[in-house]
Amino acid sequence: MYDQIQKNLDDLRVSSQQEINAICKVNALGLKGNQQMFVEIEQVQTQLIDNQLHIIETVITTTSRLDMESQERLQSLKKELQKELVEIQKQGFRNRLSDLEQDFEERVAVGQASFAIFQISQQDFYDSRCDVYCKFLRCQLTLVRLYISVAKDPDFLDSLKRKEVDILTKGV
Repeated sequence: MYDQIQKNLDDLRVSSQQEINAICKVNALGLKGNQQMFVEIEQVQTQLIDNQLHIIETVITTTSRLDMESQERLQSLKKELQKELVEIQKQGFRNRLSDLEQDFEERVAVGQASFAIFQISQQDFYDSRCDVYCKFLRCQLTLVRLYISVAKDPDFLDSLKRKEVDILTKGV
């Protein structure tokens, strides 16, 4: 029984990996941006874990309580998947935050280059930089609040709330 469950879980993993590979190929062709790619990959990974958890929970409820060894193995597998789900959320957050930071740095660099070759005045450069920074902070805040709404791990939730306070103190 356990081997069949493991095979079903592995089949789901393979299918999800194929979907992730397709998403990455579309991104590599320039047809999707990094933010969209990160969102879609996280959705696929989260759906995989949810499907796996559903299978395990169904088997746990239908397995005889007398079969303690199978129950323990399934409970252990369930806990591993729940930890993996938290790691997926953390990685998704880090990826998206990193992409936002890179976008901010690129926009500032464009402004600096325009100023350096006298296409814009110093005041326009500072105004543009301020606008870009404010937009960056708003995007960060939106991202943090999105993850706060779905975070399942108390430590991750605490770190997100600290990040939210940090952003708010910067003056969004």
